[in-house]
Amino acid sequence: MPSSINLKVSDVLYKMSLLGEIEGINPFKVRAYKKASEVIKMLERDISLLSDDEILKINGIGNNMLKHIKDIIRDGTFPEYEKLLRKYPISLLDLFTIPGLGAKRIKILYEKLSIDSKEKLYKAAKNGDLSLIEGFGEKIAKNIIDSIERGITQQKRFLISEAMESAKGLVDYIRSLGYSRVEYAGSLRRGKETIGDIDILVEGNENLSEDIVKYPLIEKVIAKGSTKVSIILKNSIQCDIRIVKPESFGAALCYFTGSKEHNIALRELALKNGFVLNEYGLFKKGKVDKAIAGRSEEEIYKALNLQYIPPELRENQGEIELAMKGRIPKLIELKDIKGDIHCHTNMTDGASSIYEIVEYLSSRYEWFFIGDHSIPLHFVKGLDFRKYLDSRNELLKLREKFRKVDFDRSIELEVLKDGSFAFGEEELGKIALVIAAAHTSAKMKKEELTQRIIKALSNPFCDVFAHLSQRLLFQREELDLDYDLVFQKAKDFNSVFEVNGQPDRLDLKSENIRKVKSLGLKVILSSDAHSLEQFSYIEYALKNARRAGVQKEDVLNTYSYRELNEFFQENRKRRMK
Repeated sequence: MPSSINLKVSDVLYKMSLLGEIEGINPFKVRAYKKASEVIKMLERDISLLSDDEILKINGIGNNMLKHIKDIIRDGTFPEYEKLLRKYPISLLDLFTIPGLGAKRIKILYEKLSIDSKEKLYKAAKNGDLSLIEGFGEKIAKNIIDSIERGITQQKRFLISEAMESAKGLVDYIRSLGYSRVEYAGSLRRGKETIGDIDILVEGNENLSEDIVKYPLIEKVIAKGSTKVSIILKNSIQCDIRIVKPESFGAALCYFTGSKEHNIALRELALKNGFVLNEYGLFKKGKVDKAIAGRSEEEIYKALNLQYIPPELRENQGEIELAMKGRIPKLIELKDIKGDIHCHTNMTDGASSIYEIVEYLSSRYEWFFIGDHSIPLHFVKGLDFRKYLDSRNELLKLREKFRKVDFDRSIELEVLKDGSFAFGEEELGKIALVIAAAHTSAKMKKEELTQRIIKALSNPFCDVFAHLSQRLLFQREELDLDYDLVFQKAKDFNSVFEVNGQPDRLDLKSENIRKVKSLGLKVILSSDAHSLEQFSYIEYALKNARRAGVQKEDVLNTYSYRELNEFFQENRKRRMK
């Protein structure tokens, strides 16, 4: 069990993140509070007994967060949190559990109608008072009433990163017990953006149940039987562990990986061919006593005359038809990735120095670019051109020491309201790699915002466009753009779009990656790392790309350093004509 002080610190930081969302503080800070809350809740050691250096080694904890943590340990609170508590009642946070209500709407309800509790919200909805507020129509009021009357709360879902970390920890624990065949399944294996719960399959026996419930990160055991154990972890994620016989492991893995729609289509195909398919195996009709396939997924697909379908494609969106024709694409793999282009140093909002990043990535990649924000993003200490140039020179001096890897300086360059860039044309020509991004003025009209993005894409120096939709999962909706028009124009400019691996972004989403791929455009995967640990986030970008059917040749990360630079230089020349 986590210590009481850990739970207290985690609770205060989580509430701070929600209050911060209502207040509209920097979204980077909101994410930082939530991340710190999550990792502290999972700690096995009492955080009050750790030294400052030990706390700073915890993923997601920096110097500012350390100060807040020490204040909470000492006083139960910290100044920034107290400031927001003086402005908003803590009962306001209960409204986050009601479907359809986010921070913006909660703030409007409080400011317009002084609604700070479910009771007041219910009364206002019943009396028709919500109709006095623009954007709160009859349908929203009805949903609020139904939700409160029936006790409905928003279904708890988790970012893929939190679910993956939990799944890997539990899988490693089970393997340490001597069980070698252990796999996670479900939407996590399919690489979905958010995860409801975790499914894990183990080839084992009934003795495993007793061992599993000793896992130190369990908060609650829901059920324990000879073939299934259901638990709640300390971070509130439910895990269902199924104990499977060897001859059924592949069938069970296929079944519990899903999706439901893919499974239905597979079972229907099996029936048409005289078989019965379930979680125990593939059987001939009328002969369910002996499976003809089931030990592996591969043999099930083969028995159905299908090419093997990777988990990321199993959504019943035409993959079975492709598998019938042997046309499932060979998806890009992690081993194909030669470099990363997008990260942040401690010169802006990152945690590590240029030297630390070079040292870390020099053993990971063949090449890489180290980036940072540009002006006018003053809240993250965006770089002006002179600071970019000085820091690039600092970086290039390190080539003498790290000769086995190629690297240079990129910049995440702000797209201004009119679609121009924060740096002038002469300055842009001296930047190794321009990663354009629009962080501000998101509330422009759809047509104006669309034209702003198109103008930025037409700039000869727009090498890559980063996280196009600007969405933040659970926090912020995507930009209201005419995406079809943006992608259509992008084809004229041979634009390159980033697939951002930050777990709360995963932007482009897989649907838009498919559109980009269909137009013959390239994508580039990035970690957008703000710490050394976050460079692994490129794996989530990879998962998202695989869900879109992306192959090696679609991704610029698979190019050599020379090929990559030649591609961007040619693109710049092409747009200047």
